[in-house]
Amino acid sequence: MDNKYAPLFKKGRINSLELKNRLVMSPMGTQFTEPDGRMSERSIKFYLERAKGGAGMIITEAMFPTKTGGAAHYIGDEKCLPRLSELTDLVHGYGTKICAQVGAGSGRIEPITAEVPNPPSASAIPAHNNPNVLCHELTIDEIHQRVEAFTPAARRMVVAGFDAIEVHAHAGYLIDQFMSKEWNHRTDEYGGSVENRMRYATDIIKAIRKGVGPNFPILFRIAVDHKYPGGRDLNESIEMVKIIEEAGVDALDIDAGCYGPSFFWLFPPTYEGDASMLDLAVAVKRAVSIPVLNSGTHTPETAVKAIEDGAVDFIMMGRPLLADPELPNKVKSGRRKDVRPCIRCNESCINQNLFLQKSLTCSVNVQTGREGLYNIVKSDSKRKVVVVGSGPAGLEAARVAALEGHDVTIYEKNGHIGGNAAVAATPEFKTIKGLLEWFELQLKKLDVKICFNKEIIPSSPELREADEIFIALGANSWAPPIEGIDLPISIDVCDAHLKPELIKGNKIVMCGGGLSGVDSALELAMEGKDVTIIEMRDGIAIDTAFINRQSIMGKIKEYNVKVLVKTTVKKITAKGVIVTDAEGNETLVPADTVITAFGVKSNKQSAEKIQETYPDAVLIGDCEKAGNIGTAIREGFTRAYAIS
Repeated sequence: MDNKYAPLFKKGRINSLELKNRLVMSPMGTQFTEPDGRMSERSIKFYLERAKGGAGMIITEAMFPTKTGGAAHYIGDEKCLPRLSELTDLVHGYGTKICAQVGAGSGRIEPITAEVPNPPSASAIPAHNNPNVLCHELTIDEIHQRVEAFTPAARRMVVAGFDAIEVHAHAGYLIDQFMSKEWNHRTDEYGGSVENRMRYATDIIKAIRKGVGPNFPILFRIAVDHKYPGGRDLNESIEMVKIIEEAGVDALDIDAGCYGPSFFWLFPPTYEGDASMLDLAVAVKRAVSIPVLNSGTHTPETAVKAIEDGAVDFIMMGRPLLADPELPNKVKSGRRKDVRPCIRCNESCINQNLFLQKSLTCSVNVQTGREGLYNIVKSDSKRKVVVVGSGPAGLEAARVAALEGHDVTIYEKNGHIGGNAAVAATPEFKTIKGLLEWFELQLKKLDVKICFNKEIIPSSPELREADEIFIALGANSWAPPIEGIDLPISIDVCDAHLKPELIKGNKIVMCGGGLSGVDSALELAMEGKDVTIIEMRDGIAIDTAFINRQSIMGKIKEYNVKVLVKTTVKKITAKGVIVTDAEGNETLVPADTVITAFGVKSNKQSAEKIQETYPDAVLIGDCEKAGNIGTAIREGFTRAYAIS
């Protein structure tokens, strides 16, 4: 294979197991489980799609040998076997190996319920979800009972046809709670020294080994840096991985973070950059002699470099395989530009799935989690489709309609695609630019016509012959009638992104602390500007996903962005912005440039004018209801899918 990514497709080994390539799908919670804890048909289709796409190995989401409040899959009896056996058989048909991730439960993180009023943990520490509730400290007998359950569960995984087992011991879950002195205050053989705190983990490893034999691969997932003061650091974790290796583990799965102030490190947002945990894996690789796997915002480029450099043995990808299950096959066959990129927004895969208890999906790939439900096929009746606007909703509607075989034309009033997404794509730390490039390439391949600098109004002749009309006019920047907003010192945030030459001087005041304003402020601060954000609410980036906001606030601090909350913009002058604080005190915030980022207003009124003339026209995206890229793409997909 004459391909710069060829090193990713060399075979690799973990104990006796040979993998066809170096790309491993990370374990991810899905909310697909059957009510009785068995794997669902939906889960099987989800994993099968990633096997078809060429992953060398898939690691399932966590499965548990004991019933706990945080359990996803229950493998404590033989009822689990039929579905798991079906899964492994189907995955093996594509030459992909599959590893069962097995855990001990969530411990202090478990939901507090009437059935579990005091979550179990290593010690009687405050519960994560309610610090006023103390966890139940597991007794020695309870520990032994839980450990013993791993042996028959491991045997079941062998019977079911799994190729390996991974111990779920990261992120501050129960095993990690025993490992970490922050949560483990025991004075018996399971507490105190590093060796004692590792005993629960090593007992589990030995119990699994008893069930699977000497040659069956056992992996161990560990966050080697909790990424906050007081949490476990890399130095202590290096001691631990040596103990894990000595206990008989065959490979280490390295990541960072845990529930708490560094929660976002479990799903690093776009602000953390590419290959964000590679340095940790490199340090572990130097300390052990067994293979090392590494996750954390890898791209095909960072992946191939890490493998070529010998930094790690296998690269793990989770969210990228939600965005595009075919990533491995596309990269292998030289179709790198056809890989639909993950934008690391954490909205559909994490924010809705983990916090709102909805099932897993993906902002850029609506078919994720709906495998077998959304199958795009050619229509028997070719229709003429007009899409008005080329934001994410319009682009996705055009793509899906073209895949169905329809004749599609997009009309865009500007000279580029993307709408407001094109604005959001300008910061270097954002990954949206790659998504727009992907759309552009796919639409070109599908012969979708894009007419730029063409504004469509109700009387436009382009609408008359259309069989289907999708109106995706998006939303425009909005600003209140503030005195001085039209002064030369003041520019709109969209212009600040797209016309950076308009930004003068070093002192920048950002009026508005929503995501658009914060991203722009952070971008300018990274360039060395002195930036102040003014926000009338009690915090910035409030409407973005919680985990993204954790990352954002760290970056705001790192780049010395000043933030004034509960502060109202009263007037813009040639010298800066006059504001009032919560107490009514009025001050001048000096500025060379004032950027207004007060939010957006839907173009629904303009869209409805077209709909008055063409009642069957469909409104999609922000012109229907302001949302995010994920909601826009979902509307574009589902409404275009319904054509046929």
